[in-house]
Amino acid sequence: MSLSMQGRKTYYMVCPSDWHRQCTSACLSEQFEGCSHRGTSPTQWTFFAPARRENNFCRALGEFDDDFHRFRRPGLVHFPGKGSEAAEPKRVSCYGIASVFTPIQNRGKGYGKHMMRLLHWVLAPSSALAVEDFPKEWGAPPPRVEGAGDAMFSMLWSDVGKNFYSTCGPVGNTGGWTVSEATSTSFDLSRVDLESNATKHDSWLWLNETALLKAWEKDAERTQVEVKSRALTGDRKISFSILPTEGVAAYQHRRDMFLVKRALPDAVHWGIIKTNDMEGVTPVSPEVGNITFDETTIFASWIIEVRPPGPRTLLITRLRANAEAFKDIIGTLTTLARNNGVEKIEVWNLPHDLRIRAEALGGHSYERDIRLPVFKWYGPEAASDLVWVSNERFCWC
Repeated sequence: MSLSMQGRKTYYMVCPSDWHRQCTSACLSEQFEGCSHRGTSPTQWTFFAPARRENNFCRALGEFDDDFHRFRRPGLVHFPGKGSEAAEPKRVSCYGIASVFTPIQNRGKGYGKHMMRLLHWVLAPSSALAVEDFPKEWGAPPPRVEGAGDAMFSMLWSDVGKNFYSTCGPVGNTGGWTVSEATSTSFDLSRVDLESNATKHDSWLWLNETALLKAWEKDAERTQVEVKSRALTGDRKISFSILPTEGVAAYQHRRDMFLVKRALPDAVHWGIIKTNDMEGVTPVSPEVGNITFDETTIFASWIIEVRPPGPRTLLITRLRANAEAFKDIIGTLTTLARNNGVEKIEVWNLPHDLRIRAEALGGHSYERDIRLPVFKWYGPEAASDLVWVSNERFCWC
């Protein structure tokens, strides 16, 4: 059953009475300009007790037991060694789960875990999950809804450790989301001197928000080449990636821009590029559309986290650099950071060679215990046969 209220669609799924809950999906009408994922808005799902079914819809959402938002995203998969499918990466749909929340008074009752189990039956294609395998004690499977049901994989970033989401499987306590690499490398700018490594400011193309959108399109094109090239190295694992286009990377910048603009009103640049193909391009007005991203391209995008109580941090959301160029780009960003009162630079999941170079420059690498990237693959392959390419901050939600 569904109803529409001011452009929102709400889907009801009633679980057996012994679960004492009801699941509601509401499609939110608000979205960031330029950040809609294939024209869809974020979708909110809410569990609430059957006793509240007589309450009006708005009150039910206001008194939720469990809640999360999900975003549809463009993904890329490369299957090595599968005949014609191995020729080119395949564009697929995937979903990011932005938040999962249970009010304190309802925690410890299994509500959140069960909601996440049911979520697989909404996101995954019907070919991936057989209806006859749906546990009978759970009642009927959730209904198929518009804008979902075609996921090759889904992902979220866990703040509750490595194990919780692995127990949220589609038929029980196993087969849930798998933890991927969660390494941060940070530079404490009060302890390291990196500015001497930087080249002149005008040797880079400095990108505002508009130019950065174009750069992410170029970055996505290059990612397709890189995903395919992994097979040429003899790596037989399936490569998958989330692309930065269709609002995925832009979400990082729009999300906190209100706070950033208040704290840093003069900040206008959120990316830099350097490449061999820069003839006729000026730093003042970068024509990013005329630039080709290739193996020589050095590129970084970032956000500045200004929320207290943590230190003001320049968080690199996407990075393209070789070991030789790494000192230059970090030195350049250090100058930018200090000019804006930033105390720390952080980047996620550097390749091994760049991590070694970062640590030689005074960086510190560590395994995070929050914002852990976890994924669920809806194909027949095992999680151990997969590798997440470009598992960086730009795709966090």
